[in-house]
Amino acid sequence: MRKEKHPLRPLAGVTVVSLEHVIAGPFCIRQVADLGARIIKIERPGAPESFNARMDPIPSIGQHTDAILGELGYDQAAIAGLRSQGII
Repeated sequence: MRKEKHPLRPLAGVTVVSLEHVIAGPFCIRQVADLGARIIKIERPGAPESFNARMDPIPSIGQHTDAILGELGYDQAAIAGLRSQGII
């Protein structure tokens, strides 16, 4: 039976069975849960999340700053200027 809707939790009272196991699935199911749905997650027995085994190590803070700023259109002189000003 569905409960009365709350304006901030429109899926309150809805139950969702989650069978996903890769990137988009967990993200989407989290969104559904944030909207108030009750989630029942079904996992394959004995197998860890397949995504976790493929994740690269998280880079340290600032490790890719130059590359990101380069993609945003900054040249090396502009990046050096930002670094000398203490901005990055």
